[in-house]
Amino acid sequence: MSAIAEEIAAAKTAHDRKLKRLREKAHRQEERLDARVLQLLRGRLRPDVLEAISAEALQQLESEVAVRSRRAREARQASGVARSSGPNMMAVPGDRAANPGWTS
Repeated sequence: MSAIAEEIAAAKTAHDRKLKRLREKAHRQEERLDARVLQLLRGRLRPDVLEAISAEALQQLESEVAVRSRRAREARQASGVARSSGPNMMAVPGDRAANPGWTS
């Protein structure tokens, strides 16, 4: 590999690392902002309104989980991959806690 190609590869790697750090920083900032907004809302909303909003949010999350589950089940059926009820063959050998059916 030429020196220029190595320098380009090193610059790309450094750039990728910097972008990853910036994205993580933005994500952490967004999480802090969301937590602060929630804290302010909890202090300002009546308990019954807050409870109704929480119930609606929980229902939406449960609905999203059900939709993802249905889509995954349909995808497995369409591809002919059956879900096994037997031991998890993706487990690490010797990890009996994660897979009690594993024999080594």
